[in-house]
Amino acid sequence: MILGTADPNTAMPWTAPVYYIFRAGKCYFFSNQMSRHIRHLELGADAAASIFKDSPSIDGLAGVQMQGRCTVCSPGREAVTAAAAYALKYGIFIKGDHPVDYFARVFKAALYAFVPESVYFMDNSTGFGHRTLVIL
Repeated sequence: MILGTADPNTAMPWTAPVYYIFRAGKCYFFSNQMSRHIRHLELGADAAASIFKDSPSIDGLAGVQMQGRCTVCSPGREAVTAAAAYALKYGIFIKGDHPVDYFARVFKAALYAFVPESVYFMDNSTGFGHRTLVIL
């Protein structure tokens, strides 16, 4: 997923690729708290994200474009479940650690959730730049 933010003070944009897992209407990802996109979010920035499949031709480009907000995940069942599913998806073996603590210790990363507020499905096979609003 490509996550986009902008510094609310300067309006300078920034994008960052993040590995994510989608669960219960949220895209969960781990990120270092000192990264530029997280610093933007801590200053109150909105977020945008896109997920797409790569294609060698323009007609094959398809994916989702989203606008929403990011929050740091509070400790609890939701965070543990999301972190464990994330580790499973990416083949990260966690032995003897709490999943969220493992990522904090090994990767110096916290768990965040991107919560989409509007989602568009873009599909160039139906016309260049064709987008459809997805009802959440």
